[in-house]
Amino acid sequence: MPLAALLAASGKAGCAHATRLLTARHRCFSRLLLDQAVNKAAKWPAGARIASGAGKRFLSYTFQPHAHHPKPNPHSHRDQPDSEAAPSLDRPYQSSIQEESSTNWTPDSSYSLQPEAFYPSLNALKRSRPSPNGYLLKVVNHYEPKLYFTTPSHKVDLSYNNVRTLVDDWNFTHPGSTERSSSSSLPAPRDYSYKDHKVVDVRQEKTSVDLDELRLQWNSPAEMSLQSILTEFIYKVGRDVVQGQASHTFSVAETLFLRSKGYDVEHVPAWASVVLNRNPDAAAEYFVSEATLPLFLILFFLRRRNVSVDALAMTMTRLRSHDLRSKSMDPKSVDRLVDPLSFSIVLIRLVRHARKKSPVDLPAIASLLTVQMKKVTGDFPKPGEEMSNFVFFCNRFLTLLSAPASNEPYISSRFQETAQFLVLQAMSVHEPPIPVTQEGYRALARVQLAHAKTEKEREWALLKSKAWPPWKENRTAMDEDTGIEAGISRAGLIMQQMYAAGYPPLPWEENATISAGWDTDGSPTIQDRDNVANVPLRIRDGEEPTHIVRRYEIAQWAARVRATRTIREAWACFLAYEHTTLPPHQNVYLAMFTKLQYREPLKARHTSGQTQLSSLENEIFPGDGKGVFPEPTSTHEIAYISEPVPSFEALLNRMTSRKVKVSNRFLASLVEGAPSQHLGLLILKTFEFAYRGAIQRLLDGSVEREADIEDIPEYLLVEILEFFCRVRFVPRYPQRLAIGAFGNNRSLNYVYQIVASCQPGYRPFWSNLLRWINVDSRWPKHRTVESQNHRWRVMSRMIELHPALVREPDEQSFKLVCERAGRTAMAHCASATPAKSRPELFAEFSQRIRALFQAMTRFQPKMTRPSQPDRKHRMMATVPGPTTLHLYIRTLGIVSDFEGLCSCASWTGHWHPILLARADTQVKGRRRLREAVVALRVFLERSWVAAEDDRLRVQASTELIERARRSLEASPDVGGWPTDEEVREYVLQSPADQLRGVY
Repeated sequence: MPLAALLAASGKAGCAHATRLLTARHRCFSRLLLDQAVNKAAKWPAGARIASGAGKRFLSYTFQPHAHHPKPNPHSHRDQPDSEAAPSLDRPYQSSIQEESSTNWTPDSSYSLQPEAFYPSLNALKRSRPSPNGYLLKVVNHYEPKLYFTTPSHKVDLSYNNVRTLVDDWNFTHPGSTERSSSSSLPAPRDYSYKDHKVVDVRQEKTSVDLDELRLQWNSPAEMSLQSILTEFIYKVGRDVVQGQASHTFSVAETLFLRSKGYDVEHVPAWASVVLNRNPDAAAEYFVSEATLPLFLILFFLRRRNVSVDALAMTMTRLRSHDLRSKSMDPKSVDRLVDPLSFSIVLIRLVRHARKKSPVDLPAIASLLTVQMKKVTGDFPKPGEEMSNFVFFCNRFLTLLSAPASNEPYISSRFQETAQFLVLQAMSVHEPPIPVTQEGYRALARVQLAHAKTEKEREWALLKSKAWPPWKENRTAMDEDTGIEAGISRAGLIMQQMYAAGYPPLPWEENATISAGWDTDGSPTIQDRDNVANVPLRIRDGEEPTHIVRRYEIAQWAARVRATRTIREAWACFLAYEHTTLPPHQNVYLAMFTKLQYREPLKARHTSGQTQLSSLENEIFPGDGKGVFPEPTSTHEIAYISEPVPSFEALLNRMTSRKVKVSNRFLASLVEGAPSQHLGLLILKTFEFAYRGAIQRLLDGSVEREADIEDIPEYLLVEILEFFCRVRFVPRYPQRLAIGAFGNNRSLNYVYQIVASCQPGYRPFWSNLLRWINVDSRWPKHRTVESQNHRWRVMSRMIELHPALVREPDEQSFKLVCERAGRTAMAHCASATPAKSRPELFAEFSQRIRALFQAMTRFQPKMTRPSQPDRKHRMMATVPGPTTLHLYIRTLGIVSDFEGLCSCASWTGHWHPILLARADTQVKGRRRLREAVVALRVFLERSWVAAEDDRLRVQASTELIERARRSLEASPDVGGWPTDEEVREYVLQSPADQLRGVY
C-alpha cells in the first residue's frame, strides 16, 4: 500500500496501521517522501484532518537523535503536565517500532539517501512546531496583535526549552536590528530597498499567519488539550466573547475531555474573555473569583506586554492559594505534582512584570517560591537530575531577582535584597539544604553593588587620598590602626565567601571587584554604584571562548573608567585602554561619554545647616552618582594625561573614525548627552535609515500613526523626543503643525501630537511632557495667572489622555502635578485675584493631589505567612521618597488644606518604618525626611507669617495641630514634633518669594 494511502486511511486506524508496517527500510525512505505524502493525504476527506498532525508525530517517533543535535529536552511541551495534553495514540506502538528498527538491513542502491547529519532529530522536530500555547498565541495575536509578547527570532521560548542547555553568545545588535547573529557578535547584513524615499527593511516585512493551515494541527484529536479547545473556541467566536455574544457548540469529545480535567463547557468562554480582554484588571479579577483554574491560563496571562500593578497583585493572590499538588478527579488515583517547570515559568514572568511596573512586589514573588518549597518538602525534589535542576533554578532565580528594575533601579535594590534573603533562608532550611552556586553568589554581589555606601564604607572613602590611585591617607594618628580589611565592601565580602566555598575568581569577579573599590592589581579604585548590567552572570562549563574573555576584559576597562572621581582620571584610564591590544568597544566609550556629560563638578562636602544627624550621613562621596568631582588643587595630586580631555564632539569623531559599533542603548545615551542641536541631529541622521526609516520620518515630520515609529525601541524614542524638546527642534514641514496645547511652541506641540496620536503605554513619554509643562522658559509671561491656569489645564488634559497616570501614578508624575498645583496656587495668592474664587480653585487642587497620593500609596496583599499581623500582610504600591513627601506637604499647605496636612501627619507617623527604609536608599535621605516633618508644623501654624501680619494668618485649628503633634511624637524615629529652632531654620532657608502672599 502506498505511504500516502496509509496516512490517509480512515480515522486513527490508518495512522496505527501505517506505523506498524513501517520498517527500517520504510522509515529511511519516508524521510524523502514525507512532505509529498502529507500533501497527498490532505486531499483525502479523512486524511485532511490528520495529515499535518499524524505525519509529524510519525516522523518524530521514527527518527533518532543524532550527535550534532543537542540532547532531547525532557521538559518538552509534550511532557508538561501544565499543558493538560491527552496522551498520544501513537505511543503504544513505539516499542514495536524500536524492535523493528534493530533488524539488519542494507539500503538498496536505488534509494538516494542524504547523509545522516541532514536529518532532523527528535528534539529539533519538537521545536519546529508550536506548543499548545503557541497555537493559542498565534490565534490570539490574530485578533489582538499587540496584547501579548511574542518571542523574538533571536530569543528562545523557555516554555518548552531547557535553559541549562542554552548558550548565550552575549551579542548586541545594531540600531534597528531585530535578529542576532548565531556565530559571532557581528550583526547580520541588512538589505534595504529605497522606494519613494522611504526605507523598507526586506527582512522585517511581516507576513500574515494562515490560521486555516494551523487549525489542522491544533484541532487534531490526538493533540486535544485545554489549550486546543480554547484555541478552537477563539478561532470560531473571536472577540464576541468579550461582549458576551459568543455562540459555540462543543463536540462530545471536547465536553468529555473538559469533564475529565474537572472543568465544563461554561469555563471556556470565561477563559477566552480573560485571554482577549484588553483591560488586565478585569481579566485578573477572574483569577480571584474562580475556584477552579488551570495553571496554563495564568501562564498565558503573564505573557501580556503590560500587566497593571493591581492585576499583578490579584494574580499573586491567586497563586498564593495555588498548590503545586493538584487534586485528581479520579478518587482512585493519588495526588500528583504540577510540573515544577510550569511553576518556575510563572515566577519568571512575575519577576519580569514586577521589574517593569512594581519592584516592591519582588519580596512577595520570592515568598511564593519559599511557601511552595515548604509544602512539597519530602516529595520534591528527588535525588538525581531533579535535585540538580532545582538547585540550578534556585540560583538562577537569585539572578533574576538581581536584574535592575526599569524605574529607579538603585532605589529598588532594597526590594531585590529582601527577596534574595527570603530565597536564601528557604534554601538553608530545606532538607537537604540547597547550596549556593557561583551564579548565586554573583547575583548577591550584584545587588550589593547597587546599594548606597554604608557608614563603614563612607569612613573608608574619607581616608582615600586625592591622588591616583587613591591609596589610604591617615587623617589622624587613630587612622593608623585601620587596615585594608576596612576597605572591603559588602559586595567584596560576598565574593570572599564565594572563594572560601571553593569557587575560583573568574573574569566576572574581577569586574565586580573594580566597582567594589579594588582593581585587579590590588590598587584601590572608587567604589561605584554599578549594577553590572552589561556583564552576564551565567557560568559556562569548561573554558570560556576567546571572544567572551575579550568582552570581559573590555567590561573591566569600562568599570575602571566609571570608578574614577575626576574627568582627568577617567580620561587617563581611557587612554590606558586604547594602548592595549583590545579592539575599540562601545562600553568603554559609553563610560567616557557619561563622564563628559556630567563633567560639571560636584561639591565634595556639604556642611551647611545643622541637623540632628551625623555629618557623615549628609556627605556626597565619589561614586554615589554619575557626576564628577573637581580636580585637586595640588599639582602633585592631579592625574597625568598624555592628551587633553576632549569635548563630546571630539570624542564622537574619535569613535567614528575607529568604526565602533553602536547598539540601541548606546545610541540612546548618545542622543541623551548631545550638547547641541547640530551634534544631536548629526547622530540621528547617521542612523536615519535604521528601524525601517522611522528616524527619518521623525526628522521630516511625516509620522501619522503609531506604525510609523513602532520599530524604534521605546527607551530610544523617549530620548529622541526629549532631545527635540530640549533643543527646540522643528521638523522640515512646519505646515503640518497646528497651534496646540503648548501655544506657539512648535517643538513641544510636535512631540505632543506624536504622543497623543500614538498613545504609548511607556510611562516616560508622558512624564517628560508633564515636566516640560513646568519649565517656565518655554512659556511667555509665565508669571501671570493666565499662564499658570493654562498650564494647569494642559496638565489636567494630558492626565486624562493617559488614564494610567490616574489609576497607577508613579512618583515622578505625582511630583510634577504637585509642583504645578503649588505654582498655580502661589500665582493666585500673589496676584489681585478676588479671594472669593480661590477656595473653589484650591479645593480642586487639593482634591486632585490627594486622590493621586492615595492611588500611588495604595496597599496590596503581601505574600507572607497567614499567622502574621494584618499590617505585615499589606505592601504599599509605591513608597514615596522624602523629596516627594515634602513636596506633597508643601502643596497641601499652600492651598490651605489643613485636614489633608493632619491626615498626612498621621500617615507619616503610622508608616514611618518603611519611610525610613526608603530614605536610607539615597544620599541625605533621613535629612530630607526630617525636613518634610518640619514642613508639617510650618504649614499648619503658618510660621512664616510676620507678627505685623498676624491678623491675616489663616492657620489650622488647635485641635488639628494637637492631633498632628500626637501622631509625630508617637514616632520618635522620625524626630518627633519639630522644635522652634528647626521651624525658624526652615523658614529662613525657604526662598522669600515662594510664600509671598500665602497666609
